[in-house]
Parts: sequence; C-alpha cells; structure tokens
Amino acid sequence: MAVICPKFNLLFICIPKTGSTAVSRWLIRHFGGCWLPPDHLWDETGNTIRVSFKHSTVSELLESGILSPERLRELTVVAVMRNPFDRVLSDFLSVKSLYHKHKHEIEAYEAGGTFDRNKKGPMRWMVSRLDRVRDAGEMEFDGYVRKYFANKKFSTANNFTAGADAVFLRYENLQADTKVFFGPLAGCDLPALEWVNKTAAKDRPYWEYYTPACQKMMEEAFQNDLERFHYKFGPPQPCSL
Repeated sequence: MAVICPKFNLLFICIPKTGSTAVSRWLIRHFGGCWLPPDHLWDETGNTIRVSFKHSTVSELLESGILSPERLRELTVVAVMRNPFDRVLSDFLSVKSLYHKHKHEIEAYEAGGTFDRNKKGPMRWMVSRLDRVRDAGEMEFDGYVRKYFANKKFSTANNFTAGADAVFLRYENLQADTKVFFGPLAGCDLPALEWVNKTAAKDRPYWEYYTPACQKMMEEAFQNDLERFHYKFGPPQPCSL
C-alpha cells in the first residue's frame, strides 16, 4: 500500500505493522490522498501479487510503471519505522491469527477451490504467500525466526524505500512525529491519528517472547536497521524525528 498525496506532493510508503494503515487513512480522509495502486496487480497466472495495493515498495512502483523516475524525484517519500524485534513479532502474531481464522478457506483453496480475487480481504494476499502464512500459523515464534531470518541479512528500510531519499517517522513516537512533520505542510492544527489493526494476540511486551538464541538471530539479521535507527532490544527508549 502506498498513498500519494498531491496536496503535500508526498508519497507515503506503507511498511507492514508500523501504523501505516492509520497514517494512510488519515492522509486519505483529511488531506486528499489516494491509494497507489488502487488494487493489487496480479501476475499472468493470477496466483501471485506482482504489486500489492497495501504494501508496495518504491522499487515495485517503479518497475511496474505505476510511478516514473521523474515523478518520484518530485515527491517527498515518507515511511514509518518500528523496532525490528517488535515489528517481526507483531507481523508473526497477526498472520498466525488470520491463518487460524481463515484456515477452512485456505484448505478449501488448496483442495482445488477458488476465491474471488476482486473481493478485498486477507485471503487474496494469503493465497499468494501460502507457505509463509502456513508456517506462521503452525510454528512457534522461535522456529519461525530460525527458518526465515537465521544467517540472513535484511533491511526493512532499504527493502521498501530503495531508490528514494525517504523521511522516516517512528512508530514508537508516531503521534508526535506526525505533528512535527505534517504540521508545517498542513499549516493548521492536525486531527489525531486513529489507531487500527492493533495486534490483538500480543498480550505482553515483545521482549518476553524472545529466547536468547532468537534475539541473537534477529540482531544479526537486522543489524543494518538496528544501527541506522538506533534501536535496541528491550523497553523502548525515547526517540523522535
């Protein structure tokens, strides 16, 4: 999901589990933003999402021709970052909940059934990522991290905004950062963000879900983002723009 906001000449890139849905709806509702693209773009098989309407990257928007390099240079690109330890856990718990909620539909699809790709909802993106969705649904967190992040290198910031000189707000300080960044652009008092899609299954602080081995795997995998944004494992430290 990206939102283009002509009023601010701005492109908001939506990184999963960073409060991006709240910011996107806020931009659309109050400042004339609109989704880019307006819906998923599927490949020729109809089984794989080529460009997500919800969590597209700058590279995907460029490669698909939705956005030209010239237009990108005219836009201010903004995204929200969240502590990788917290974001990966929230994503895991969210997908696990969705998997169990839609398990019968997933099993029916795997048995040869179909679903309506024009009907918005989680089944569309779950079908395009079935292996990972199933793993999140059936594995414990430690095993999931070991499978997908051990001995690998990731940068959420680079993955979503490569090709742009992006401005990053902080999930941990999002209300305040939103006012600092958007206040001068809007030239008026800003309406508050309305939080949505909170991870209901998360019933304790993220660091209590981690084993020492799991923590170490994540530190190595997300070293770039941890160092760049000065994130640490454990209770959050004050941070802002």
